[in-house]
Amino acid sequence: MSQLILALLVGMACGVILKRNKSLKYMPTIVLATVACLLLVMGAKIGGNPEVLASLPRLGGKSLVFATLSIAGGVLLSLPLRGRN
Repeated sequence: MSQLILALLVGMACGVILKRNKSLKYMPTIVLATVACLLLVMGAKIGGNPEVLASLPRLGGKSLVFATLSIAGGVLLSLPLRGRN
C-alpha cells in the first residue's frame, strides 16, 4: 500500500514540476495506451484462470443484481429532487 501512495506522490510531484513542459500535451494519449495495456493484461490473466472462469455465471448474476439495485436506488433517491430547479 505504501508503494502505491509513494507512486502517487511521485507522479503528483512530476506533474507539478513539468506543468509548463510542452511534452505533456501527449500525456492523455500515453495514459490511454497504458490503461488499454493494463486491461489487456488483466483480461489475459483472468481468462487464464480456470477458477475464475468457472465462477463467472455466479459473479455475473451478482453483478447484474448489484447494477440493477444501484440504478433503482439512484432513481428513487433522485425523485424528491425532481421538482426543484
